[in-house]
Amino acid sequence: EITDIHNIDIITGVHYNIELDDSIEYLDNIVDIFKNDYHVNVKITNNPDKDFYYMCHSEYFCPSGGGYSNLVKSMVKLYNNKIID
Repeated sequence: EITDIHNIDIITGVHYNIELDDSIEYLDNIVDIFKNDYHVNVKITNNPDKDFYYMCHSEYFCPSGGGYSNLVKSMVKLYNNKIID
């Protein structure tokens, strides 16, 4: 059991000019899952390089399953930090 997690950062970005209503609803649902037990911060930098660096240095990282996330996962492991699958 992981007991030292008190804050959750959700990293997201908009890289295409598309309709976002479904994505915003999905994000809101994810925040709702955690907000009663953790301080949840949604980070939207729209800078994938900054996001990559930030996520690679996470003490704990929960990948989303895509290629970008899998690359971050490999870096988190390289830094001997923890993956939450």
